[in-house]
Amino acid sequence: MRTPRCRPRPGGPARSRCSRRCCGLRLPRDDWTAARATAGVSGGVHFHDLRHTGNTLASSAGASTRELMTRMGHSKTRAALIYQHMTSDRDQHIAGKLGEMIRQARQARQARQEGASGT
Repeated sequence: MRTPRCRPRPGGPARSRCSRRCCGLRLPRDDWTAARATAGVSGGVHFHDLRHTGNTLASSAGASTRELMTRMGHSKTRAALIYQHMTSDRDQHIAGKLGEMIRQARQARQARQEGASGT
C-alpha cells in the first residue's frame, strides 16, 4: 500500500512526502541531523522515535485512547492502541492489585468460616 501524501497542519512545517504516517512531525533530514548532532544523540535515533517515546510515556502516564489520538492527530484508534502496550511497571501494579483482591477475599472467607463455626 502506498503511503499517502501528508497534508501540512496549519502553521506546521512544510514537507513534500512523509515516509511514515505521522502527519505533522516530519522535519527535513538536514534539520534533524543537525539537531541530533548538537544534542549528541546517536545517528541510530530517528525523529519518529521521539514521537513513539512521547506517546508511550503519555500512555504510561494514564492518557486514554482518545487523548493519545488527539496528541497524534489520528481519527482512528488503531495507532493509539499501539502505544498502550503494557509496561513492566503497569504490569506489576496490576499484579499487586490482583494479589490484594485475593488476600481480601481469603480473609473475608476465613472470617465467615470462623464466625459460622463459633470460634
